[in-house]
Amino acid sequence: MTEREERDGRATGLPSHADPAIDDDPEVGCIADFPAGSRTALVAFGGIGRFGPDPGVAPFEFRGVGASIDGATVYLRDPSRTWYRSGVPGLGPDPDTAIAALGALLERNRIERSVFTGVSAGGFAALWYGSVLGVDVVHAFVPQTSVGLSGRLMARDRRYRPNIRRMRAALPRDAGVTDVRPVVARAAATNVHVHWGDRTPADGRQARRLQSFEHVQIHEYPGVKHADLAASLLDSGVLLPMLNGALAGRSNERGPTRT
Repeated sequence: MTEREERDGRATGLPSHADPAIDDDPEVGCIADFPAGSRTALVAFGGIGRFGPDPGVAPFEFRGVGASIDGATVYLRDPSRTWYRSGVPGLGPDPDTAIAALGALLERNRIERSVFTGVSAGGFAALWYGSVLGVDVVHAFVPQTSVGLSGRLMARDRRYRPNIRRMRAALPRDAGVTDVRPVVARAAATNVHVHWGDRTPADGRQARRLQSFEHVQIHEYPGVKHADLAASLLDSGVLLPMLNGALAGRSNERGPTRT
């Protein structure tokens, strides 16, 4: 086994993201690649994916930019579509176990700086898991910050109600968190960035639930809606410098901010 193979996903018991069979396997919730010598890692959480009667397996996201990331890459997804409150297949059957296993994975591979990211439900998980682990930076794109009743009412967010009803029916009330605000509040050492587009006002109301914390910055983008923000930032050449800058600890990791 080569040095790279000893440090990539195969050595951790996780599939490598080069394996073509993983996309349709709901038992695979985490894939990883740790190139030899990497001391930084991008950890990307996938969102819910498609809606409808046959939505398929929830996707891994950000894999398309993996080759351009300056460091290791870890991709997670939530086949249960419960905002990662059911844990992550391959890491643990509940969030506490999955978070601990993810932290151990990064430590075992000698990662010294990590950036967590995700879109929508994946952004919720990046905020939650990243804050618990005290990672260096979180970039959450159009995240829900609460999927609980009171938080959604405060944000006047009526989206995802069928998914949230299914989640509530499937999980005990105390499974994980439904509101990341208290978790983010305790993670003052983590540099948190929440990005949203002004064509989806509910995303702005969700984001602003975190704006009172000094370690959180809210970034508003004009003329962009929920479904298009991450792709728009990638196409405009903003996303990759943002993520690689965060991995390198450069000041330009913050991106544009509107007040």
